[in-house]
Amino acid sequence: MWDMSKFLDKSVIIIKKIGVFLPAIYTLFFAVITTVNNFGNENINIAFMIGVGGLIFQLVFFNHSIHSKIPVIDEIKSYIYKHKTIRLHSEVKAQIDKMVLEEKIVDSMTIICYGTSGFGQIIQNINMNELPITVDILVCSPESEHILYKNVDKSEIRKTINICKKNSKITVVESPIPPTIRACILYGKNKQPIWASIQIYYFEDDKDNHSFNYSKFYALVADEENYPLLKEMLKIIKSEFFRLKNFDLKLIGLNDSQIRAVRYIEEKNKKITNIEYRKINDIGITNKSNANSDLKKLVEEYKILEIAFKAKQKNKQQVEQYNLSNNWQDTVKHLKDIKLKEINHEQEKI
Repeated sequence: MWDMSKFLDKSVIIIKKIGVFLPAIYTLFFAVITTVNNFGNENINIAFMIGVGGLIFQLVFFNHSIHSKIPVIDEIKSYIYKHKTIRLHSEVKAQIDKMVLEEKIVDSMTIICYGTSGFGQIIQNINMNELPITVDILVCSPESEHILYKNVDKSEIRKTINICKKNSKITVVESPIPPTIRACILYGKNKQPIWASIQIYYFEDDKDNHSFNYSKFYALVADEENYPLLKEMLKIIKSEFFRLKNFDLKLIGLNDSQIRAVRYIEEKNKKITNIEYRKINDIGITNKSNANSDLKKLVEEYKILEIAFKAKQKNKQQVEQYNLSNNWQDTVKHLKDIKLKEINHEQEKI
């Protein structure tokens, strides 16, 4: 069966390549001619300068395109609107089931969802069949004010969470805010991504109740055969997972580097040093003072970390290791409540 989406993706890639190489070849051609003619022909000189101008414009345009940040929801939506023939969401679960249950080629997976339908069923299948698959799943918390249908969805989400907690290979994250996308990444036996899907949650007019229009659901699907698209989708899904998982920490003022440090200690059950802080955040050795400043704030301002070990160097006491405070989660909750009150107060003023 002919896949229109793959055809369009390949067409876009070809057009981009032509757009890059054609002006370069054009300019190089006239550069040779102008050199041979020692810049003696005015028309050839003009043609050469047009080519140079085109390359400069292209450089500026592509630089702007690369550094322009598009919101997750708009980026996916714009792609889906251009690809109306993309497979509908009903095929997504079938494809996952095939790779997970029949072919058994999946080693681990990442999921973002509300936790009430297809993906919840996939979790049940994995658990029921005792499949050795590592799963990171993010669902909207049943205690969130953004639950879709209060009576049904709360119990369904709790059911999914309870199943996850009974399986040591499944890690469930409860987000206090609703996800903007419904997404899944499948990883093969070599830990490499082999398949991914993204769907947008389309909200109806009654947004306060977060009612979805499922008839508008389109799924953007990519696999190893379309790796450029798969790679871009992975960035989007991972970014959204990070945003939802760390919403509370971001809300109280932590930067991304500090958040990664907190999660590193929590997930690895380890302490952290300045060197490790810079390593997990890909910060150069010259930023030691910046790392110390970030860690100091986590200890003194936020009370999330505490000093675990100190070592003396040249008669100066230097902090070497940090770990999480015993009640760090209560501290985060307290700081979040304060922040929300501030936000509500500001909104009331407006």
